[in-house]
Amino acid sequence: MPHNPDQHRADLLFAASIHELKNRFGLLLVNLEALLPQLTLAPEQQGAVASIRHDAQYIGDELVRLLTVFKAAGGQLRANIDQYALEDLLEEVVARHATTARATGCMIGFECDSELVGFLDEGIIRVVLDTCIYNAVKAGAHQITLRAVESQDGLRIDVDDDGPGFPEEMRLRYNASIDCGSLAPARSVNPAENTTGLGLYFANSLLAQICEQEACGRLLLGVSPEGGAQASLLIPQ
Repeated sequence: MPHNPDQHRADLLFAASIHELKNRFGLLLVNLEALLPQLTLAPEQQGAVASIRHDAQYIGDELVRLLTVFKAAGGQLRANIDQYALEDLLEEVVARHATTARATGCMIGFECDSELVGFLDEGIIRVVLDTCIYNAVKAGAHQITLRAVESQDGLRIDVDDDGPGFPEEMRLRYNASIDCGSLAPARSVNPAENTTGLGLYFANSLLAQICEQEACGRLLLGVSPEGGAQASLLIPQ
């Protein structure tokens, strides 16, 4: 970003506006949840409410992601590394998405050794997992499974689904760009991919903030055991 006083003020205003929108939207959701128990809804109305919840959570999470990416682009984001139990982290992520995913006919679960721990930035990992989960739901997956394991790269978290999977050409192009360190939005996005590539670009940019010695986090695409899409978070330890 340009380093001049006017641009700096504009950046601060933009970031503050996103933050305020996020807070106001959160308050709106709290008020909605407080109101719903007071209403008697028909079954079809309950389905509509579940869909509204799903979309509302998506918008709220997108605002958080936008603010995080903006900070990363401006050099304001510093990874806050701490030790976490992966089972607890994945359980919380799954619980937060379970109801809204179910509204679209999708089930979500996780597989993880109860003793597995990792050093990571919880906020960044949550934002990236949210991106991968929403991509899977949007693609029409009926089952999403989060799998965390130790790997030669350190820690690996796979987001696997049973949907149509990533287009092969997109997957190969994206991974090649990651491997050579030159991924750019223009190379990973086209209208047919419905902005999925742009979300993955941002997610990879965030993971790259987590570094250990010479290695930095990255997001790779593959084919899941179920034959659908696989998004793999590789986190150095």
